[in-house]
Amino acid sequence: MPSPVAHSLAGAAVWSAKSTGRRWTGLAVALVAANLPDIDFLPGLASGNVNLYHHGPTHTLVALVAVCLAAYGVAVALHERPGPWVWLVGLAYGSHLLLDIFTLDTRAPFGIPLFWPLSNLHVASPVTPFLDVQRAADPDRFWASLISAHNLRAVCRELLILGLPLLVLLIGRTRRRRQLQLERLRFFHRICVF
Repeated sequence: MPSPVAHSLAGAAVWSAKSTGRRWTGLAVALVAANLPDIDFLPGLASGNVNLYHHGPTHTLVALVAVCLAAYGVAVALHERPGPWVWLVGLAYGSHLLLDIFTLDTRAPFGIPLFWPLSNLHVASPVTPFLDVQRAADPDRFWASLISAHNLRAVCRELLILGLPLLVLLIGRTRRRRQLQLERLRFFHRICVF
């Protein structure tokens, strides 16, 4: 599994490509949705084995559909157009599943149960550009175990693979926004001159 840094970068990339019109709210929603499947760590923390429930039902297409339906319901309740929000949440949540598939998995069962409950098959790519995050299963040592040279290398690789393309996306988005503002100014200038 990649670190929350990779999942957050992927969520930010989805937000950058799929704007909802509400800038910071959209970014916050994308970041939460991109990290949401790892909520399955919480019951493990409470039970004494952090990894006990990880890569379970929250890492499936069923969970993806459920989260999209929840996003639809929340958008309707808030009198928002649901389409952009469902796409944003669905793509951000889906990015988490995709990154987990392309990450080195060193704990059996390898991969994620993408098609559960229809199949118990765990999906993992033979190509794994992302390193796993090494962590202790014991809740008392969990947080301290995250600080290691291996995990630092994993985060640096994530920043190279995902951070650089995100930076290009954000620069392009800023340029497009500036071009649009300039076009509007020119249009209003032409109207005022006549």
